[in-house]
Amino acid sequence: RMGGRRWLGQGSELAGGGWERGAPSESGGGPDDWLVSRVVSYNVLAKCYAKQKHFDACKPEHLRWSERRGALLEVLDELDADILCLQEVEDYDRFWVRELSSRGYSGVYKKRNSDRKFDGCATFYRTDRYDRLDMQGIEFDQCCSQRGGDATPDFATHNVALITVLRPRDRSDGHFVVANAHLFWDPSYEDLKISQARALVRAAEEMAGRHRSLP
Repeated sequence: RMGGRRWLGQGSELAGGGWERGAPSESGGGPDDWLVSRVVSYNVLAKCYAKQKHFDACKPEHLRWSERRGALLEVLDELDADILCLQEVEDYDRFWVRELSSRGYSGVYKKRNSDRKFDGCATFYRTDRYDRLDMQGIEFDQCCSQRGGDATPDFATHNVALITVLRPRDRSDGHFVVANAHLFWDPSYEDLKISQARALVRAAEEMAGRHRSLP
C-alpha cells in the first residue's frame, strides 16, 4: 500500500516538475500495518539505448547522460521511496551505489547476461527501515526454456529480474518479497512477455516458500 502523489509543475526542465506527497492510504489499524511502504519502479533508460533515432521528440541534450543523471536523482529524491526498483541500470557501482548510498540506501544488482548488454536491474532499499534476508537473480532465457509449454523464441533476449527478501528492522517476525523485472520490449511478442511474467511469479513464490518458516 502506498500513499498518493501528485505531479507539480516545479523543478528542473528535464526532471519535469516536483512531487507532492499525498496522504497515506488508510489501513484501519490492522495487523499488516508494517507492510505499508513507498515503492517506486523506474526505468532510467540506459545510456546505450538513449539514441536520437528512438526518441526524435526529445532535445538531443536531454538524452545525454551528463544531463539526465542529475534529473534522475532529482526525480528519485522527490519520490522519496522506501524501496526503489530500477531497470536499465548502467554504472551500478560507479554511479548508482555511490549516489544512493549517500541517501541512505543499500542495493542489489543483476546485469543482463550478455557481453554486449551493459545494463541490468537494481533494487535499492532504505537501510534504516529494512534488512535484506536473501536475493536471487533471474535470467529469463534460462528459466523460460526449462519450463514445458512456455513461449520460447529462437533467439536470446537477455532479459533479467531480481527477487529480494526484506524484513523491517523494527520487527523480527515479518518479511516480504520484492520482484523487479525488465521484460522483453517488443510488443509483437506478447506470448514471450507473458512467459517471462509467469517465470517471475514462480520465482517469487518459490523464494517466499523457502522463507516461510523464518520468524
